[in-house]
Amino acid sequence: MGKLYQKLSLLLTEARADGSQVDYQEIVRNFVLLIIYKDNYLLDKLGKYVYLKKSGDDMFIDCGHFGIIVDKDDNVSTHT
Repeated sequence: MGKLYQKLSLLLTEARADGSQVDYQEIVRNFVLLIIYKDNYLLDKLGKYVYLKKSGDDMFIDCGHFGIIVDKDDNVSTHT
């Protein structure tokens, strides 16, 4: 497993234990901003909140109008 996948999975586990993702919003949002840096189309579509979810074996970040998927091998893909 890749390090990005493991860290996102750890964040999701901690968020579920706390019962809220509010404390982790800034970390996940900064990760999203790092991925979509200089992509004005996606920056305009970025919602106020981002939500980290597990979709099958992949980590999914719901950004409002698009999503980012990180698989177990740390392949990152953006889906609009």
